[in-house]
Amino acid sequence: MGETGNKASYRSTKEELAKRMEAAGWLMHRLLKEPLAETQPEYALLKRMFEEQYLLVEGPGGGKEKKAKARDKTELPAASTVVANPHDTEAEFRTKNGKTASGYSINVNETCDPDSLNLIVDVQAAGAGASDQGYLEKAVENGNERVSEKAEELHTDGGYHSPENQEYCKKAGIDWALRGISGKPSKYGLSYDENGELVVINTETNETMPAKRAKTKDPEAPERWVIKDGDKAPIYFEDKDVAVCELRKKIAGQPKEKLDIRNNVEATIFQLGYHYRGNKSRYRGLTKHRLWALSRSLWINFRRIAAWVGRKEAEAAAHAWLMLNFFRLYFCKIPFIRQFA
Repeated sequence: MGETGNKASYRSTKEELAKRMEAAGWLMHRLLKEPLAETQPEYALLKRMFEEQYLLVEGPGGGKEKKAKARDKTELPAASTVVANPHDTEAEFRTKNGKTASGYSINVNETCDPDSLNLIVDVQAAGAGASDQGYLEKAVENGNERVSEKAEELHTDGGYHSPENQEYCKKAGIDWALRGISGKPSKYGLSYDENGELVVINTETNETMPAKRAKTKDPEAPERWVIKDGDKAPIYFEDKDVAVCELRKKIAGQPKEKLDIRNNVEATIFQLGYHYRGNKSRYRGLTKHRLWALSRSLWINFRRIAAWVGRKEAEAAAHAWLMLNFFRLYFCKIPFIRQFA
């Protein structure tokens, strides 16, 4: 192509970069059509990248000759399927809270009893395209297998929330303490009255909006209510909207002590990735990341056990010292407070 790839993008204009991308795509297409290309070890990866990133379109003048055109961002496949790094094909990318992350995601589940030794009981690794919601049920089930009693409370941030996970916690009898819910809160407060009818309150005007049951032709469709707010189009609500509204009220009413429990896992994440400067991993491949996360979590647990045992031994020594001085005071009639070396 005339020069190495790492010298091109930083000084090229947008138009020049687009031409270079098309030229690179056409070269990829030509290589894929070479005789015996399918026998090469890199063929499958090159073919996958070309099909994900490019389209074959008609050349100038509508002739038979084709040209490669880079796909628009909106035409790219899902983040969980696109090759994010040709040197690590299992790595994925995603956008969360306006930030793009590439590589892998590690999910950690630990016990959080304030009066006990708390350890990591489950570690999951996946591509960065995996959503937090997909980790929850497996994390709880795996954790329950490694502790003496099943989980009664669950503390997570809002990224783990979904109607499915909410229903799972309800069936499992788990009190789920969420720090928040993703998405903008609705301006309508929703609840049911004693007759099971929907009550809708506009929180901006504190006005109660009359709600009616919406008619539907599909007998299996979920029940819906409809309101009319001024000149706006009719607004529909389902049972899941009421559940989310009630959940937001529950989150807002949680005591600070309960919310602070979630913060402890942030310290665990810091310990887990302490040597990952700049959020960059030292490994490639999902298997290596799983092994790293497991071994690192074992190290964290061993350190916690050692600290717990040391603290208990210190408490036992302090207790023994107090008892010794008590007996000296009681039987020997000597001063209780003495210099102790």
